[in-house]
Amino acid sequence: MAWQEEVTETARVVLGDLEVPYTYPDDRIERISIVAATQVLNETDFDNNYIVDVSLSSIVPDPTQQTVKDNIFVCLVALKTACLIINASVKQYAGIGGINVHDGPSSVDTKGLFANFIALDKQYKDDYEFLKMNYKIMRSNANSQAILTCTTNRNIYGSMQALSF
Repeated sequence: MAWQEEVTETARVVLGDLEVPYTYPDDRIERISIVAATQVLNETDFDNNYIVDVSLSSIVPDPTQQTVKDNIFVCLVALKTACLIINASVKQYAGIGGINVHDGPSSVDTKGLFANFIALDKQYKDDYEFLKMNYKIMRSNANSQAILTCTTNRNIYGSMQALSF
């Protein structure tokens, strides 16, 4: 299916895993992306009614084979996939912690690796939430008003007046 190729490549770019041999194999990214798709569908509504089957690793209809490709769905799934992959790395390194070894004039310190994964995890989650919220706002078509300065609005209902600040 085309969605696997597109989501896998997009997630790989987000993760910066572009050099062969890849850090994350394609089948691992695909397995994680199908779980990510279920989570994205639970958090956001789309124009297409996607059906995700984890056991079959399928998304019907294919978001990349529509008349108009559903780029936002693909991007959200790829970002969520990156979040899940980095979160798994954070959990892995949290169990190990960090080591600090001194042997004469040389030393090895891996505590910074854990801190880097935490920073990446936060950044990917922030990027995902930002994209998701922007999509929801654009999709809502809600009327909204903003008060940019101090103002008084006088509404008259029949013979009664109400002041709002």
